[in-house]
Amino acid sequence: MNDPAETKRIVEQTQFLRGAYISSYAQVEFFLADICVKAWELPEYKQLRTKFPYKAESRVKAAKALFDCAGPLAQYRDEVRGLFDELLHFEEFRDFLAHGLLRIDTKRSDFSCHFRMYKPVKNGLKIDTVNVPVTDLAKDVAQIVAFTHRFVTLFRRVYLEQKLELPPS
Repeated sequence: MNDPAETKRIVEQTQFLRGAYISSYAQVEFFLADICVKAWELPEYKQLRTKFPYKAESRVKAAKALFDCAGPLAQYRDEVRGLFDELLHFEEFRDFLAHGLLRIDTKRSDFSCHFRMYKPVKNGLKIDTVNVPVTDLAKDVAQIVAFTHRFVTLFRRVYLEQKLELPPS
């Protein structure tokens, strides 16, 4: 059995890491939506306007269309393409962190996190699980934080160079 103070520290660390992952992902999702809304108002992109993209995959698709279109955003096409694909790499784990039930196994020395979440399947629902030690969760957070920094830095440059209004920081 672990020390109760250590267990409390690990639980708090896990909650912090969970929030950091979700928050990082949310920043990128917001920028994807924001660039679509703002670009659709420009004459070069009006024809690309669609229903507001709610899911990350549809936001990526809508943003890709902007950068693939002939217009002022095309000059950033190569820079954003890899980032868009990388974002979707984080999506499944983000879903577990945002929507899953968390149980921390405090009896194990690695304080393993167990996430459970309902997922739709052809004939109904199934419960899917992800298990990850807290140390690996910390590494996953470091990866998405670094990714978010690269993404936001690029988008801030795009906004400044294209004279688009930056979202409030």
